[in-house]
Amino acid sequence: MKRTIRIFTTALLVIVVTGNLPLGLSEAINNATCSQPNLTDTQQALLDKYLILREENGELTLSQTLGYSCEIRRNAAVWISDMISGQHSLDDKVFERSHGDALNQIVLQVWPAIANSPAFPSDGALRYDKWNVLSNASVSDETVGRIVSQEVRKGGLWTAEAHLMFSRSLDVTSRLIKVVLADNKSDIISRLYAFALETRLKSGSPDLSIASVINGVALTETQAGVVENLRKRIEAHEPAKWSDVEDLAQDEL
Repeated sequence: MKRTIRIFTTALLVIVVTGNLPLGLSEAINNATCSQPNLTDTQQALLDKYLILREENGELTLSQTLGYSCEIRRNAAVWISDMISGQHSLDDKVFERSHGDALNQIVLQVWPAIANSPAFPSDGALRYDKWNVLSNASVSDETVGRIVSQEVRKGGLWTAEAHLMFSRSLDVTSRLIKVVLADNKSDIISRLYAFALETRLKSGSPDLSIASVINGVALTETQAGVVENLRKRIEAHEPAKWSDVEDLAQDEL
């Protein structure tokens, strides 16, 4: 409290003398007066490490070290929470228009921790629902591409990443297809998604054959149905569509 009073006193003196608020002082006032949750030492340590914290009541807090004002951090936390839960309020839309660049940078920095860390543990559904964040149009193709690239290189090409790659024009798509298909040890679901994406990009004329992609793996009934869908696309020289492969999600569960 004393620190807050000193900041306001200093600001008032400078304004009286110069008529201007000193550079950086408005941000200091903002952070000093920002209402912060009462965190335990353990929670604060998690917030410092992962930059985002999900409390037991589901509310999110973003770390000051992200470098944005209290208002931006607070609104970004609400926006992320709303996206995950499938909501999109008028306030969210105003925030997107007013602070789109900050939003993209925050998403990039906190994404690795969402539903994947002690600061933001997954309850099962969260590991799927978190991808709603990247489905929002205010998150740029560049941001989505960087995150998808990290996820695919780390753990393979799965339904969430594949759906984004089908629905957006990402610069990384062709490179990630090559990464997945070049790895003979990659999961058959990842390989089928990658092959479908190549069939889409190459307008029904992929470089590889379906047989080489399957590579002798015994397919489930669902996977066999997807392969048949892709065969038909290739025979008709048509790009693959998401509807051709979306059933693979059943085998991923």
